[in-house]
Amino acid sequence: MARRPIPQRKKSGRKPGPKPGSRVSPATEIKKGEIRNPGGMTKEVAALRDEARRIAAEAAPEAMRKLIDLARRPARGGAVMRQAADSVLDRALGRPTQPLDATVTARQSDEPDYSLLSDEELEQLQALQRKALRIKAQRALVDGGNAPPVASGPGSDGSPS
Repeated sequence: MARRPIPQRKKSGRKPGPKPGSRVSPATEIKKGEIRNPGGMTKEVAALRDEARRIAAEAAPEAMRKLIDLARRPARGGAVMRQAADSVLDRALGRPTQPLDATVTARQSDEPDYSLLSDEELEQLQALQRKALRIKAQRALVDGGNAPPVASGPGSDGSPS
């Protein structure tokens, strides 16, 4: 039985980049791996945020003194004193951490646990692995034997592992 070559896509002959006649100039073209706006906000909004942070930082010492003063004045009432004291502590020491109740199980190896799969799932996995091995072998023939050798994986001999 003669093997048919794997069909190749036709190349357009055009270099990658903006289409001819498009309005993208080389100065504004986004290059591979480049991120233009990682924060996702406009320059105006970023400037307003930075200005607000600067003003808050300048006012922080005075605000902290006022909170401490409120926490020390019993004439203001217990609720005001407690809230002011909580605010001072939160800013000085950070907010208290929330307890976390979790059960974590760690596996020793990176090998998949085939015992969790049903018989049908194991058969599907084996069929996919056989198909992948056939594709690798075909590519090796097309590449003239320059492809890396085909490794046998779980299921290539008919068993899950």
